[in-house]
Amino acid sequence: MLRPSSPPHFWRRCWPFSFVVAASLVLCGCVDQDPAFRRTLSAPVAFEVDGALVAYDSAGRRFAVLRGGATGSVAAAVATSFIDWPHEAPRQGRSGDGKRLLVMDPADRILGAVDPATGKASAWKLPSEFTTLTPGPDGKHAVVWHVNGGAQASSLVNPAEVGLVDLDAPSLEKDNPRVATITGLSRPPIRAQISPEIVAANGKHRVVWVESVSMIGIADFGPSGVRTLVVPLTPPESTVGIVPIKTVTRVDGATLHLYLIASNSNDVVHLSITVGGDKLGTSIDQLASGKGPTDILLFGAGTSLRVATLNATSKELAVLDPSSGAGTFVTLEQAATAFVPYTDADQHPWALMWLGSANSQWLQLVDLERVDKKKGKAIDVLKAELVVRAVVPTKTLFALRHSSGVTGLSLLDPASGKLTSFAGTGLVQDMRVQGDSLFVHGRVGGSSAMSRIELTDLHGSSVNVSPGGDKLLAFGDAGVALTGLGLGSFRVAVFAAG
Repeated sequence: MLRPSSPPHFWRRCWPFSFVVAASLVLCGCVDQDPAFRRTLSAPVAFEVDGALVAYDSAGRRFAVLRGGATGSVAAAVATSFIDWPHEAPRQGRSGDGKRLLVMDPADRILGAVDPATGKASAWKLPSEFTTLTPGPDGKHAVVWHVNGGAQASSLVNPAEVGLVDLDAPSLEKDNPRVATITGLSRPPIRAQISPEIVAANGKHRVVWVESVSMIGIADFGPSGVRTLVVPLTPPESTVGIVPIKTVTRVDGATLHLYLIASNSNDVVHLSITVGGDKLGTSIDQLASGKGPTDILLFGAGTSLRVATLNATSKELAVLDPSSGAGTFVTLEQAATAFVPYTDADQHPWALMWLGSANSQWLQLVDLERVDKKKGKAIDVLKAELVVRAVVPTKTLFALRHSSGVTGLSLLDPASGKLTSFAGTGLVQDMRVQGDSLFVHGRVGGSSAMSRIELTDLHGSSVNVSPGGDKLLAFGDAGVALTGLGLGSFRVAVFAAG
């Protein structure tokens, strides 16, 4: 089964537009414009949250929750409920588990969580004008911090300050959020991230790490308090600053392992953080990765754990053993800068390598476990008919988006290496996998079309959509929703899966 890596969570700054809901069925071949299925709200963007679409109605100071119903009739396709929210919502994003919408109002120092399953919203008062937030991977915690060194704040802030919010604790509980100042973090934060729960002998811990130029700040939120530490990434005499690009992690007992690549560095930085002792334990080492690393992933476990990097400058794939520092380096036939990890039918780790959204038709499939022995023979090189602009994994295939209005989409079967191209989608704007179907939104001239491809037999069909949209979101079991601006309104059209 193809298994995509988790996409990064990000925050959107939201501005007011009006919001219109329309229901349609792909099966009926038309878009229902009956006014009975319209709602006008002041909502800039919808989020996919636990099978529902959630959008903020600033005029009504509430969130609209749209859920899909039965797929057999248009009338049942959209049901709307509302959750009161007496604050602004300029920044919104999903919790790590995708079950709640997190809302931030820095001016009022409020963090909220909107739960469409319960129909309730919780709010926490923040002790500082934190301007951004990173959700934890399990959806139970989040870290608030000051992006750009607090430049977006309207009051005095300490950029080295972070707060850990327990999203399952009552909003008025004491010491929630728990706040720490990472003394010695002298550079503005680039990003802050939070670990999964780490269980040590003395209890449960959450580690927050703050990535900055040439340094990492650490805050260990444990059962007996908070401990902080700053780890330099370059020696004191260095005049070259390295900027973290990407970090991947694993937890081994009471130790959190960070593997980091950075600009101006040809190494993987391996930072170990152990939380179980009387003191916060850290160790740091470097693995030579090749020149200009652009992406990193982990595969294997235990003594078989390996670190893979793509290196743009040296045009290499590196597979590194973190226990010994040894590595296998393979010169690629075609340049690649990004991994899309997946597993084959036997659950062995593979990766698709490509050049991101640059002008390239080349794709490379690598059997990661065999690189050490087979080197370049572990890589299959393929050429798509057109330049590849985006790669979307499905259960067994890769959907490739092209920048052509004639052939906008291809499907790649990684097991056989075969490509199937589709015409008539228009210039593809977005793609979304829902169940055994791939939904595709495309534009042809001034019109738009929604296409659906059955992934079991590759049968395709289309329906015209007017006005069009910008983004596809899953809509529970009801299908997908096409969201975007149309006729001066923010519009959602629901396309049923059944």
